[in-house]
Amino acid sequence: MPASSLHSFVLHYLADHDRVDLIELSELAGVTQQTLRMELSAIKAAASSGEPCFEELSSRYVEVTNRTVLTRFLDARRASGELSSGDRVVLALVLSPDFVTMRRLASELFMSRSAVEKCLAKFSREGLLALETSRQRGVKLAVDVEDRYAMLVRILRPYVNATDLEGSLRRFSEDCFPLGAFVDDGELAASRAFVGAVQELDSASYVADSLEELLCRGLAVFWCVHRDLLLACDGESTKEVEDSDFDHYEDIVRLCLCAVGEEVPSAEEAYLVRLLMSLRKTCTHDNDAVVERMAPLVQQIVGEIKTRYSIDLTEDRKLLEGLSLHVWTTVIRGVSLSSEPVLYPMDDLRRTYPLGFELAAVAAEVIERRYGYLPKGNEIAYIALHLQAALERMGMSTDPGGELRAIIVCHYGLAASTLIAERLERVFSQLRVVGMYSVAEYRAHLDECDAIVSTEPLGDDGHPVFYVTPMLHEAELVPMSRFMEGHDRFDSRAAVTLLESVVVDLSGSVVPGDSIMRLVEALREQGCVDHLYGESVLRRERVSPTSLDYIAIPHGDPEHVLHTRLAVGFAPQGIEWDGSTVFAVLMLAFSSEGFAASPRFFSSFYRRLARPETERGLREVAKMPGVDCRRRMVRIVIGDGGR
Repeated sequence: MPASSLHSFVLHYLADHDRVDLIELSELAGVTQQTLRMELSAIKAAASSGEPCFEELSSRYVEVTNRTVLTRFLDARRASGELSSGDRVVLALVLSPDFVTMRRLASELFMSRSAVEKCLAKFSREGLLALETSRQRGVKLAVDVEDRYAMLVRILRPYVNATDLEGSLRRFSEDCFPLGAFVDDGELAASRAFVGAVQELDSASYVADSLEELLCRGLAVFWCVHRDLLLACDGESTKEVEDSDFDHYEDIVRLCLCAVGEEVPSAEEAYLVRLLMSLRKTCTHDNDAVVERMAPLVQQIVGEIKTRYSIDLTEDRKLLEGLSLHVWTTVIRGVSLSSEPVLYPMDDLRRTYPLGFELAAVAAEVIERRYGYLPKGNEIAYIALHLQAALERMGMSTDPGGELRAIIVCHYGLAASTLIAERLERVFSQLRVVGMYSVAEYRAHLDECDAIVSTEPLGDDGHPVFYVTPMLHEAELVPMSRFMEGHDRFDSRAAVTLLESVVVDLSGSVVPGDSIMRLVEALREQGCVDHLYGESVLRRERVSPTSLDYIAIPHGDPEHVLHTRLAVGFAPQGIEWDGSTVFAVLMLAFSSEGFAASPRFFSSFYRRLARPETERGLREVAKMPGVDCRRRMVRIVIGDGGR
């Protein structure tokens, strides 16, 4: 990995992790541990402001001790990176309204003509840019205006700093790209003044990231309008927001344009209106109307969550209001905002709040069906935070203990079974009896429970069994009491899940889709999922990939799961999966009934799998000969990473 790329990679990895395994990080970065240590020493020295941002715990581990220092350092460094030659050429094409010759590109960018030609050849070969070429006139970008906006913002946005808009643009021009050769000083001044006018005239608040985004998009609009590169009429999206909210921001935009001496056509004006509505962080004048307007969509989201996961959020007013405002102000606009901080810990959030992310994926599907816009990445994270807060209010934390589901196996009859159930639930507040069965029928209901309470001798079904009599003497309750006091009940259920898993050899798989469908087919052969489950897994993966560092945990719609079951695939060759190399794929097909009975187990099991030490252990299992490695997985997941 090049030095500059390694520097950025290590910084962002530190930002996402509290405790860092140097062996693991060196493998992920593709460098030796010595090189990694040298980079860490350089970062520590450069970032230190009297107090180091991380400390060595041992020869293998370091721990982030001052996240404030690290955050400030990364924020200061984010605009200091050199713009790549490819992005320099792209930005020059974006800011060239007509054909431009290779000679002029090379001259303006202070690059050799051969270097420019190599970049263009790569763009053409890999289909990265839509280009129109002419032997006499040169090359021209062949994209619509909104795509041109997006390309300019993508490149310029990381170099803009809200605390010094003018200074950051000047440094970008001096150090990275000759803006002055393509953009008039008046256009730069107008975009800066437009940001100031919005801050002065609008009662809503805009955080630093929003102001940086606004500057870039305002510059894109003014530059294009001055060169007659105009948006197509956008009547449909304008109708979507024709109300007092839109009218309010239409007035704000017109006042701001007047203040900076700019005139733009109606489509561009509507674009700026929607942009302000998307970038604001609070809506201060019409919240009630927005919540009322978005109520059908949000009710549809919580309705689908209730159907699929048996989690009822319909009465959570804070969620309904917060999600309404969020979806209205950002998601349904379809504007690419990049409005989260650079240090936004996406991976850490996914590991910590898996159920919140799972419910956010449902919300994303509903939004896509309604608006044709699929939220991804960081937008999913924002939605997940709203939903996770609602789960916390319900008391559905990711506590590994949680509720113990038990079934009663009794040959004395219904009266005795009912008596045992009533007394157990009175003695143990966290125990819930989910069924009462005979010896002949209880095996068909093992998916429903974490433990069995029986008056009859049973075989080894993989579940803990507590033998009792209808009298339930104190001595009979002691083993169950000990079990309830500890975390053994989660460990026991997780162990059963792993021991009963379907193991698949993925040594021939090279892409995620193939490995997913092979695991789905294995579950179908066991009668655990229906024919639509595979499609739902792929759809869920499209919304938010489930790969971590060394493993992936794909899963689909619980409504298509007939019996909860885990399928595990091992790929010793490694599968490239959304930027990670995955060696183990664990597909937990969790039924709707399973969620209803024990919603905490999904989160707790996911979090246990997502521990770095567990990931490393499962990677090693992938290299073991054969596929009968279930007991080894139990030691890794339930124990301390298998060490």
